[in-house]
Amino acid sequence: MAKILRIVGARPQIMQVPTVREKLIKLGHHEILLHTGQHFDQNMSGAHLTSLQLPTPDINLGIGSGLHGSQTGKMLIEIEKIMLEIKPDAVVVDGDTNSTLAGALAASKLHIPLFHIEAGPRSGYRKQPEEVNRTLTDHCASINFSPTEHAQTTLTKEGLGQKSFLVGDVLLDCLLSYLPSVDDKIYEQYDLESKNYAVLTLHRADNTTHEGGIERLFTILEGVSHLDIPVIFPVHPRTLPYIKKYQEQKSLGAIRLVEPLDYLSIIGLLKHAAICITDSGGLQRESLWLGIPTVVTLEHNVWQEFTKNKWIYEPPFQVDAIAECRSHAPQIDPNIVKDYMGNGNASEKIAKIIDEKLS
Repeated sequence: MAKILRIVGARPQIMQVPTVREKLIKLGHHEILLHTGQHFDQNMSGAHLTSLQLPTPDINLGIGSGLHGSQTGKMLIEIEKIMLEIKPDAVVVDGDTNSTLAGALAASKLHIPLFHIEAGPRSGYRKQPEEVNRTLTDHCASINFSPTEHAQTTLTKEGLGQKSFLVGDVLLDCLLSYLPSVDDKIYEQYDLESKNYAVLTLHRADNTTHEGGIERLFTILEGVSHLDIPVIFPVHPRTLPYIKKYQEQKSLGAIRLVEPLDYLSIIGLLKHAAICITDSGGLQRESLWLGIPTVVTLEHNVWQEFTKNKWIYEPPFQVDAIAECRSHAPQIDPNIVKDYMGNGNASEKIAKIIDEKLS
């Protein structure tokens, strides 16, 4: 039995815990769950853990928010202490957050086998902190698990092909696993009608703190405010101050602000939406898998194959273009996207490879 340290800190990582964890436990391994506290708001992480009935993290560092260097450095210091104390046989990290990079650096410096889930996607834009995090983690990892052929090809081009495995997307496994638990009528709680509302999420630094981000955010909000259907907008804590500034100047129109939602709630709303407008790497995938027309408001989208295959609509950052996004967002057969991203068996493949490597 191997002792495996799983490091999480943000919503997408929390979503990917259950299915891989279950498979590893069945294979006789013991997983220790460490939450860095990167998304410290109860509605951003705690509510996800509760709604998915996950165990309370064995370790919660409570790092909280901060500048990238400061936050990552604090995480690195504390994670290293934990690793020295519990002496894990392996470390598993997901995605591209500061928690991911801190865990990867700590494991690498202590020569602990490191497994990276969701390796290989690239936006090609190094000013995105996530791009730096994912690239460095891929190169630190002992084993990389890629979600798509495009990601696997990228890893091979970077000289990492021999230690990388194409397994599919764990987030798809999680979505399929939890769909039966979704409240199919949750939209009624917001006085909405099925297929007659939009789901909006905005939180990325590209649309907030980066150069030109506030201008892009305000353009998106103004365009979306003119949609002819209600727009439900669960507001990320990072975005809230900018929303308040926008409201001092202009009306939100069709947009309805709500508190951040747990995983099952946001999926329930997304399932019955007419359209999804997002800058989230996770939500755009979930939207496509549910067959919802998807608009991505990013200048540099990490899921480049979605653009290449014309599965999403990426409007220019102009008010009129965004206001008309409903007429341009393609209706894609969700099975095409599911088949491309593993069709729900990534977790089993990952657990099997980890088991083999640690035997």
